[in-house]
Amino acid sequence: MYNSYLIKQGEIFKKDILLEEAIDFLKEEEFFIWIDFYKPTIEEIEYLKKFFNFHPLSLEDCLHFGQRPKIEEYNGYSFIVTYEAFLKEEEFDTNQIGIFFGHKFFITIHLEEVFAIKGVIKRLEDDEKRFKIDCGYFLYHLMDEVVDNYFLILNKFEESIDLLESQVLVNQSTESLNKIFHLRKTLINFRKICSPQREVLNNLISRVHPQINEIIQTYLRDVYDHLIRLYDITETNREILSNAMEIYLTMTSNRLNETMKKLTVLATFFMPITFIAGLLGMNIKFPPIITYYDTGNLFWIILILMGTINLYMIYFFIHKRWL
Repeated sequence: MYNSYLIKQGEIFKKDILLEEAIDFLKEEEFFIWIDFYKPTIEEIEYLKKFFNFHPLSLEDCLHFGQRPKIEEYNGYSFIVTYEAFLKEEEFDTNQIGIFFGHKFFITIHLEEVFAIKGVIKRLEDDEKRFKIDCGYFLYHLMDEVVDNYFLILNKFEESIDLLESQVLVNQSTESLNKIFHLRKTLINFRKICSPQREVLNNLISRVHPQINEIIQTYLRDVYDHLIRLYDITETNREILSNAMEIYLTMTSNRLNETMKKLTVLATFFMPITFIAGLLGMNIKFPPIITYYDTGNLFWIILILMGTINLYMIYFFIHKRWL
């Protein structure tokens, strides 16, 4: 399945042309073509290999998800791997996009529906003749759509991180810790696609590409600046999550220390009376203290002694602010 646009002298000339027609049009100097392949068939891949002379390795990269964002230059064309980011049921996900561009063509290949492509089509059909429609036009608008979507995703992350940071201060639950780990993992995955694309954009703006004019390079430089900002925000959010985890562990440790402190005080409170009760209540035949000194009131004297010791200990603990 594919969509195609035929451009003549910088303007849309015809839509939905057949692949067989595309080669004939490209033989004429005034035509340029954009073809967007969605889940390309074997026949369509063979067509690209035969008529556009694309290297098998670059075509293979388009059909296997998980490639690192990159730009490679071949004889007569360049090849880019980029990623669109989106939220699917509140979970972070990506779509891989393979881009081939040369003097006369701009070809995109993807295995899933790409919202950025729809954005490019909308810009193309609503264009106010701001740019001449050529390879640089498509490249800039596609990369701009991709990076703009990154900001939407990152804003969602920041909202979740702010909420989580507040929750950690109030309630140190296992659920909060799980959310911290989940968000950290998501940000790492986001950085994996954001960081290498800085190299791609840097290559496009710093090296000479005959297919891209200086005006488009200026706009691509703006996209590159956005990527730098995205990367910085991502690193800041990762640091915030690390701090939130430290806060969680510190407060959990403090809470455990307080519990142990109370248990220690409780154990200390019962230690003297347990000693007295154990000493005087030993199972022997004639305890000397009872044999010689008991006048019938020794039991009550011992209880009063134990109570006095406990009262003194309570006063002592309160005075030391241990209770």
